[in-house]
Amino acid sequence: MPEKDENERTVYTTREVRENPERVLAEVNASGEQAFITHFGRFVGMITPLMGVDVEGAAVAELVKDDGGNPDALDLAPIRARLTAASEGPWRTHDTHLDWGGYTHTVLGPERREPGSRPGWDRIATEGIAWCPTFEGASMPTKQNARANAAFIAGARTDVALLLDEVDRLRAALGPDLPYHVIELREDGWTIMHRIACRPNLFDCPYNQAALTDPLAGRMEHGRYRVDLADGHLKIGEPA
Repeated sequence: MPEKDENERTVYTTREVRENPERVLAEVNASGEQAFITHFGRFVGMITPLMGVDVEGAAVAELVKDDGGNPDALDLAPIRARLTAASEGPWRTHDTHLDWGGYTHTVLGPERREPGSRPGWDRIATEGIAWCPTFEGASMPTKQNARANAAFIAGARTDVALLLDEVDRLRAALGPDLPYHVIELREDGWTIMHRIACRPNLFDCPYNQAALTDPLAGRMEHGRYRVDLADGHLKIGEPA
């Protein structure tokens, strides 16, 4: 069981965290209060309860971040180029029955007025975007797919633009990914700033595991440093 210090703060040892992580996290979340971690009597870390906090959205957003430090990030430039080159939106669907017993689901662009050959002969023009026909004898699933496909194509013109805007918003809110880990050393402990690849399972990150057991962090001057691993131990580098 965790101990209480003179200020009534919950304190776990690194051994308790390493051997019983599920129990420790359950107790911290149940208490709703932050708990501290000690290593040979020194405060080296802190656990913050997140049960009930919406962290899933942020974790998913991390997976689509686009920056130089994440080689697996989705490149939005080709998608944005295809969107820009496509016909003006919004697009809509139009259903028409064919004389030979089929049915066609057409995707159309917006109506626009075009000048005629003489004054007053202007006309309303509509651009055809896509044609999703079914023919006589087609099965009901095929006919239903044609309607759904046309609706998907029509919606894509607006949906893709909205999704790109949302990804841009999330990436701006999350900030850039660093190409290395950073450790912040403080009087009351330390914090590791992880790479995106470590998330959302930060506790399993080998840098985190090394920091829990490596006394090197407690002997350094306070500040932020680049950090690497060497034979399972932290190797603290230049200030970050």
